[in-house]
Amino acid sequence: MMLDSSGDVWAKNSIGSGGWTEEASGGITAIATGDNGFQMILDSSGDVWAKNSIGSGGWTEEVSGGQAKISAGGGTQMMLDSYGDVWAKNTSSISNGGWTEEVSGGTTSISAGSSGFQMILDSSNDVWAKASIGSGGWTEEVTGNQTAISAG
Repeated sequence: MMLDSSGDVWAKNSIGSGGWTEEASGGITAIATGDNGFQMILDSSGDVWAKNSIGSGGWTEEVSGGQAKISAGGGTQMMLDSYGDVWAKNTSSISNGGWTEEVSGGTTSISAGSSGFQMILDSSNDVWAKASIGSGGWTEEVTGNQTAISAG
């Protein structure tokens, strides 16, 4: 999956030159992928969309407005809203709703990895992690001075 400078989303499931399918045209600001063909996009209005196959169209709007960042990995999808709240749900649930608020405010970055592993970076530059969807249960991994995170 790739996002070009025009805000268009492209995807394919093989290695080699060519063969890209345009999946969304214009206005997309972020992309994320997970297991089994799961894809997420964030548009310029802060709407979150998802689907689980490559092809033009077929997106389901999961959240309307107010989102700032997205991440997907393993069977988990995450979003960070404009208030710094973190939300998550399983990738098997492509629909509007079913999100669990995991953190209320103060988060600046999110990352979802394999097997439901999640990381967040808070406004104090502390890194937190956990391995399941739900409110709470975060373990502080590093205190201060962190600028970016990536869960694998």
